Amino acid sequence: MERDKVYDFVQPRLASPYVVIGEDTLVDNSTKTEAGWDATLTIHAWDFQKAGRKSVKTLLGLLYDALHRQESAVTVSGFTLAELIWDGFQTTIQETAIEGENDHFYHGVTRFRARLEPA
Repeated sequence: MERDKVYDFVQPRLASPYVVIGEDTLVDNSTKTEAGWDATLTIHAWDFQKAGRKSVKTLLGLLYDALHRQESAVTVSGFTLAELIWDGFQTTIQETAIEGENDHFYHGVTRFRARLEPA
């Protein structure tokens, strides 16, 4: 997956495949002596594939390889990324762009958890 195919907002009629950085949560996980936060990040993968889910599952696999336990390869502005792991959640869904049409867009969803500390 090319970096120019990763978005946090998608324009209409974007050519697939692409990945969208989706919903996130941030929870305070500070101790009495140190600040810390737990974040959950949902990532969406999209592709058009007449043969089925294989392409979008490949995208989800690439995301896993790029992010799971790859703390040193990921920069989080203003924080130290202490841990980055796959949350154990992944699903694929067939979507249609036009109601009632069978146009074979596949949507994959996965989640990652991050433990953040002050920079």
